[in-house]
Amino acid sequence: LLHGTPLGNHIKDFSFFSYQSNEAGEHIRCHIIDMAKSKLINGEQITQIAYDLGFEYPQHLSRMFKKQTGQTLSEYSRDIRERKFR
Repeated sequence: LLHGTPLGNHIKDFSFFSYQSNEAGEHIRCHIIDMAKSKLINGEQITQIAYDLGFEYPQHLSRMFKKQTGQTLSEYSRDIRERKFR
């Protein structure tokens, strides 16, 4: 899924974790979420962020983001814009 993508290259850094390890999966998900947040802060579009992070469908990133943060990507993006204009 992520081979040949920028994220796929970063995942090699986590090779010390067992592939089956829940801890490794959680660490990778947190890294993906952090990268998505950074891209949202930089004003990138949600669909492009998902593709850049190696997701075939943007909905998969959206689901992961909501599960990890409690917010949708759109809500997070809106909150960022609101904070900039305060």
